[in-house]
Amino acid sequence: MLDKLYLVRYDVRGHGRSGRPTAAEEYVSSLYAADFAAVANEFSLNKPVFVGWSSGAVIASDICSHISPVPLSGVFAMSGPLAVKTAGKTLKPKLRQLISGFLSTDAQTSLNARVEFVDTLFTNPNEVPFPVKAAWIGSTVLQSREIITARLAGHKSEQTKLVELGAEGFPAMMLYGTEEQFQDGSIGAAEARPYFTNLEVVVIEGGSHTVFYDSFEETVGHLLRFCLRVSDQRAGPKF
Repeated sequence: MLDKLYLVRYDVRGHGRSGRPTAAEEYVSSLYAADFAAVANEFSLNKPVFVGWSSGAVIASDICSHISPVPLSGVFAMSGPLAVKTAGKTLKPKLRQLISGFLSTDAQTSLNARVEFVDTLFTNPNEVPFPVKAAWIGSTVLQSREIITARLAGHKSEQTKLVELGAEGFPAMMLYGTEEQFQDGSIGAAEARPYFTNLEVVVIEGGSHTVFYDSFEETVGHLLRFCLRVSDQRAGPKF
């Protein structure tokens, strides 16, 4: 894939190496769009395909809502929703349970939730190398109770512009696994279909929330195919 695509990955605000403020006003939709614009400018990106994993998929709506003209050629939602207005419908009980654990003021409960969260990401967690799981569990420590609370309170995406584009044929793909324990991809796809006339939905049999890890070859194949198709369409309608 690296032979055919120029890839740029960044941690969204509240995560990883990006800023992790604890005030809700630091997570408003426009700031997520501004973050994307800063990354795109730094790497001289010209209407890239936006790939969002899990809740990161909703950032496509932030970008389309606050940047004009829309700086994307397409959107690829991996284990995440496109229709953000009804994204809550896709959440499974296990995720709600674990979020509650993350927000607990009891240290043992909070730590246990983080270990269970990482195990639940994978189809066969016992087969994941220990260094990988240890790194992922360690990264969850950056998600403090204060940060999660601020993020949930402050990040309210608006889907109007993205679904308007969807009605005009804006390219979109949703990819999810059948063994996903956090979000119901079938519900997410059903919610998105009425808005996107150029939507392709890919179901990975046996796939987990981390389809890019457990189903690497399939995921890469579909992502590459989508990006190349979008690239071929760039000479067509302008969005």
